[in-house]
Amino acid sequence: MVFASTKLVIWKDLFVWGGSQEKAIAGRVFKYRGKHPERLITFIPKLLHTVFNPGPYNLKEVSFSKEVKKGRESFSFKWELNKELDRWSYYRIDVKLKGWTENGEGEAEVELAEAVLITEYPQDTYWQKTIFYEMLRMLWHRLFYEKRMEEYLKKGRLLCNCFVERLQQYFEKLSKS
Repeated sequence: MVFASTKLVIWKDLFVWGGSQEKAIAGRVFKYRGKHPERLITFIPKLLHTVFNPGPYNLKEVSFSKEVKKGRESFSFKWELNKELDRWSYYRIDVKLKGWTENGEGEAEVELAEAVLITEYPQDTYWQKTIFYEMLRMLWHRLFYEKRMEEYLKKGRLLCNCFVERLQQYFEKLSKS
């Protein structure tokens, strides 16, 4: 992540929205109905750490709520993961969990709300704001860095698919327990 007061941000979705890509999973909701859906509250952060391997402070629980009414426990959580790749680029993955449980049975919805590759270039100094610098940056980006971004996109798609696969395996494991 670039720490600058002004920066140029390139935002690339890891998956096509509404496109013809068969395995587009960003924005999709994965539903579970069965035993112990509340166990997903502890499983999802562990799975995000296992699959994406972020730094120690790069997985944040952005929002959460738990409510109990007449034996029915409702819950809602949102996590935001930032995985730094190099000096300029990082993944941002947002995962939402909503559900309820009553007497050990219930249902849950896990949404991979956002999966993007973000590249940031600082624009703080006078030199970085000049047209000459911008031309050199664009040339460098097109000639050298674009290939690396394509590799990052492929790797990000693979990691997201791995996350979804393991999540669905855990759904099966929960329903059998």
